[in-house]
Order: sequence, then structure tokens, then C-alpha cells
Amino acid sequence: MFRSDDSHLRLLFEFGLGRGDVGDWTRRLGEALETPAQMLARQLDWAIDHGFGERVTLLAANGVDIRARRRDGRTPAERAAATGDLDIVERLVAAGAARPVVTDEARLLFRLLRADGEPRPDPRTDPGPDPDPEPELLDGARHRHPDLIHRASTERVARAGFDVDARRDGATALHNAAWSGNLPLIVSLLAAGANPGLLDDRFSSTALGWAQHAYQGEALALLTAATAHGGPG
Repeated sequence: MFRSDDSHLRLLFEFGLGRGDVGDWTRRLGEALETPAQMLARQLDWAIDHGFGERVTLLAANGVDIRARRRDGRTPAERAAATGDLDIVERLVAAGAARPVVTDEARLLFRLLRADGEPRPDPRTDPGPDPDPEPELLDGARHRHPDLIHRASTERVARAGFDVDARRDGATALHNAAWSGNLPLIVSLLAAGANPGLLDDRFSSTALGWAQHAYQGEALALLTAATAHGGPG
């Protein structure tokens, strides 16, 4: 579930995953593990938090509950709105979820998340451009979303003062880009000032080490050059 490819879920759905909590899947998983419904709810939360819009649509189309409130009291659509991913909000609403309240901070995050920086024409998700948000609004967004760099347009977010080396689950965005072999993202992060020498919290490895472990040869070469020359190469 950690990468954006959905082929594993499509295969599992083809063989009945998620069609009730009885049958082969429940017998195979046993009582010690989550039920299929619980697993898929967690998959939906992960997809929302990491901006995997196509996966959200896939999960909704295969009967995953998109209306139930989670332990934090929010629906999936409210969760997406809180992260500023208004594209996912629209996907959930189109699939039958109730439309959540969208705050000014959510609209600001959405503008930062969009790679092209253009406002959406749909006034329900973005009423218009806001090139100079109020300092208090931006300060609040940086405080509540310190790891925005992990799912955003790198240049825009770095320019707005978010930490380019912020960690999520103990790793920087550069670590994750190296693991997935995302060369444009690696270049963008390095250009924005990401530090290739930082160690992750779990394995005490650099992004270069993550690329090596994942057999990402091109990413490995790029990060080797960056480490040697102090830049993206």
C-alpha cells in the first residue's frame, strides 16, 4: 500500500476481498487480525493521507465505507478536507459521501499541493487565487502540517516556509523519493535544499541507502553525485 500502484488491490478485489466479513478471506486471516472491512478502511485512510486519489476511487467503487466516522470523529471526506486534498474530497462526494466544510486553511493547503499552482475553477473547492495568504493562516498551516513536503509541489511548499527535510514516519521526503525511484522529485527536493546526508529514524540510513536497498539504480547514481558535490548533480 506504500506506493501509488493499485494492481495489488485490483487483484484482491477480483478474488472477493471486501465482500462481507464471512467466507474465505475471514477464514484465511483468522481472528487475530483485522477483518477485511477494517483493513480496507485503513487502506482508505492511508490513501487519503498520501494523496492517492485513484485508490480512493477504487476503494469506494468496491464497497469500502466512505461515510462512517472514524475514531477521531471525522468522516473520510472530512479527513481529506483537513489535509487540503480537495481533489479527493470531490472524489468522495462523487461516490456518495456528504460534502464536508472546507476551511480557509484547507484551501491554502490545496493551492500549495497543486503542482501547477492554478486555482480550481470549481468555486466549491477554491474560490480564487490567493498569492499572499495572511501570515497567521500560513503560520497555522505550517504548525499543523509540518510534513506537507511529503505530498506537495516541492518548490511552492519550500517557498512558503515548510521544512523540506520534515519527517513522516521517521523518514524525509527524500528518503521516500529514493525508495520509489522518483527522479524528478529527487531533483526537485535537492534543488529546494533537502539534505541527502540525513539518516532516517528507523534504519539510520541516508536516502542513498534507501535507493540502494530498493535497487533504484538511477536514483542511486543521482544521490551519489549529490552527496559528493553537495547538490542535485
